[in-house]
Amino acid sequence: MTRLEKRSFYAFLGIYLISSVLFLTLAMFWFYMAQRSSEESMLYYKMRHLADTVNSDVITAHMQERPFHLSNIPPHYHVALFSADKKLLYGTPLHLHVDFNRTFYFDSNNSVLVSTGANEHLGVHYVIVQTQEFKEILHQLQRDILWMSLIIFSVIVLLAIILSKIFMRPIHKKMQEIETFVKNTAHELNTPISALMMSTSRAQQKKVYDEKIIRNISISTKQLHDMYRSLTYLSFEQHGEADESIDFFDIVTQSIAHFNELLESKHITATFDGEACLVLIAPSKATMLINNLLGNAIKYSPPHTTIVMTLHHNCFRITDSGIGISPEKLTSIFLRFRRANAYAGGFGVGLSIVKSICEHYNIHVNVTSKEDAGTTFTLTFLQVHPT
Repeated sequence: MTRLEKRSFYAFLGIYLISSVLFLTLAMFWFYMAQRSSEESMLYYKMRHLADTVNSDVITAHMQERPFHLSNIPPHYHVALFSADKKLLYGTPLHLHVDFNRTFYFDSNNSVLVSTGANEHLGVHYVIVQTQEFKEILHQLQRDILWMSLIIFSVIVLLAIILSKIFMRPIHKKMQEIETFVKNTAHELNTPISALMMSTSRAQQKKVYDEKIIRNISISTKQLHDMYRSLTYLSFEQHGEADESIDFFDIVTQSIAHFNELLESKHITATFDGEACLVLIAPSKATMLINNLLGNAIKYSPPHTTIVMTLHHNCFRITDSGIGISPEKLTSIFLRFRRANAYAGGFGVGLSIVKSICEHYNIHVNVTSKEDAGTTFTLTFLQVHPT
């Protein structure tokens, strides 16, 4: 990954993990408090049941006039019976100060329940139940939540890494496309710039501006101008330009004249037969549309071939005798920065611009091709102004 990609990756990973830890902490805190409340209620009813059992045994012993003995006390529980003046009558002394005015409370590590259900039978006024079970329950709950949090956090980290990679995949792909685009752009610009420099140098040396030098300068200048317009469209798409009713016959004718010098230098013939076809479209976009199609046809056509163009019945068709396009690549030729082959230069934006303009103006575009035989692009104008 590049430095920028690494920064994006770690930024996304950090934000994801921090937010996940915050939500996990809140969720675990809520779970802990809910479980604590539930365990507290369960312990209260357990201690209340034990106190009620002892009260019942006291009352029964008093009514039957038999000795009373504490029995069946669960482990970790302590029970003590006090008189109204808080003297110990039965049970073992408790190692804590008992608040006889409260019915259920927590003191340090102990849970204490105070019951007065014996109703002075056998002189018993208070039944005190004390246990440290709640402390152990809380410790076990905390350990369970800690392990649960560690497991969930591990899963979150794993998911964060996977999601970060998925998140970075399109960015990485786009960065590769941009890098390839920059390299191809630099390569494409180098050709006309080198031609301009050589032609200018030759003209300065000869001090005579012959036709060949002027033609090379003109071709290179037009290539640079077309690249500039394509890059400008990609960046700004010229949204401010107003649409006009223009004749596509004139646009095609102007495009052929624009490429005339390049056609001659490559010994390629371009024929055009057509009729008037008025379409509501921005003039620069109409020019860019035809220029990209004709420029591609010239680029991928070998010397001494013919490019045939027709404009009839609201349909423009351009056919070359070039290298063609393989069937598996036909579906991807309109994607930005995608090139069908490396036969000629280019940075893979021409046909994406064609597709973008066609979609904007409801122009249906179709392409058929056969390898080593040529390619045909067909534009059908669905919204045509009457002549």
